[in-house]
Amino acid sequence: MRCLEPSRLVAPLVPLFLLLGAAVDAPVAHAQEYIPDLVCPAVGGSSPTRRPSSSDEEVVPIDLDALGDALEPPPEADPQLAAQFRPGVAGVRGPGIRRLAIWGDSHIASGVFGDELRRILGLGGIDTGNAFIPPFMPRRGVRIPVRAFCVGSAWSLSMAYVSRVEINAGPALAEMRVDGDPDGAYLWLDLRDAQREPEALRLRMLYRPMAGEAEISVSVNEGPEESYFLEAASDHDEPAPKEIYFEDGDLLSTVRIRVVTGQVALQGFFVDKITEPSLTVDVFGIPGATANGWAVANPQHLSAAFYERGYDAVVLEFGTNEAAGDFDPVRYSQMLDRALMNMRKVFPDAACLLVGAPDRGTVIRRKRGGRGASPSVDQLLRHSRIHVRINEIQAEVGATFGCSAWDWQQAMGGAGSAYRWSRMSPPLMSGDLIHLTAPGYRRSAGALARHLGWSQ
Repeated sequence: MRCLEPSRLVAPLVPLFLLLGAAVDAPVAHAQEYIPDLVCPAVGGSSPTRRPSSSDEEVVPIDLDALGDALEPPPEADPQLAAQFRPGVAGVRGPGIRRLAIWGDSHIASGVFGDELRRILGLGGIDTGNAFIPPFMPRRGVRIPVRAFCVGSAWSLSMAYVSRVEINAGPALAEMRVDGDPDGAYLWLDLRDAQREPEALRLRMLYRPMAGEAEISVSVNEGPEESYFLEAASDHDEPAPKEIYFEDGDLLSTVRIRVVTGQVALQGFFVDKITEPSLTVDVFGIPGATANGWAVANPQHLSAAFYERGYDAVVLEFGTNEAAGDFDPVRYSQMLDRALMNMRKVFPDAACLLVGAPDRGTVIRRKRGGRGASPSVDQLLRHSRIHVRINEIQAEVGATFGCSAWDWQQAMGGAGSAYRWSRMSPPLMSGDLIHLTAPGYRRSAGALARHLGWSQ
């Protein structure tokens, strides 16, 4: 397999918007049996261990009757929202969204929630696919929308939501960083579909220029490595990510990237595919995330990243992590206001939905066989009541920016529903009473799909 010359693959020192729109003749998709599967290098070290719960402790049983009756779930379909989020049909002109992005926290990071939404859309005749690969590879337990990948230990993940000042965040509100390491600064991607068929025409790597020039080596379809130089930051540049792209005379199966020298801040990959689905669905979920990632993101930088590749609809799924610790509703309202203001600068006309925090309980332990007063309702509903306020604020602030709100907690049955869901068979809530189980996420995704009019 021949790799194209560097001049065909990369446009150094050119702004992002000049790199778009280059048409290529679409190769015919066929199995590439001669390109092997990725085999990641063996790494040493020990797996992290989790401290087991003490054998002389037990979870205090909860009297569900003390929590009151479950709320009636809201109406399943919202006609106005369903009209805004109605999927278009590939190849057919007419109304309907064709590009959807979902930003969120650990509730969507594992992929179960998003996979169920895609499955439901598929049952309705809407084929889906992704157009962006987020740079979450260094973080375990996060779904990456590629067939397989290998990532070196030299990479670290930097998240926008932890920042207190404005930053030039990428589309996923995160970036992978590395300072040239000959052993651990590699990233390999298998871009084929689940049936091992290639579908990618071109891979566009988005990066944020650093203080000095960096060099990377790239192998496409297991071909020879070629060297490319990433542009250094300049005080004269407008805030915008830079982009280089990789393509071949054939469809792309694997791309191997290795940082040779310098610092690299990789903000993800756009993928141009041979066929376009009815609905592109990109999911950006990372454990611990909050809406603050949008509040601190430079909208000018983000707008440049999405140049001519914006979304028709956006979903922001946040709230659980904002409610942790010392929650201040005034501060939260102000932060959410900044987040939605920035979002609207990037996507002024997109349909918008805020998905609030699901219910949360409190695990209370005591010495095994011990006696004492049962936990009070105030103890049991401490987090639940904060989540109620979170959802109320999302509805209030969201309305000022043309965003609807879906109250996940109310859809579960309201405050205290985490305890009820944990006792269902199979359990819909995990043992920490914060996260749902896979069946719980599927059930919740189904409720949201009905709310959006994607199913009955």
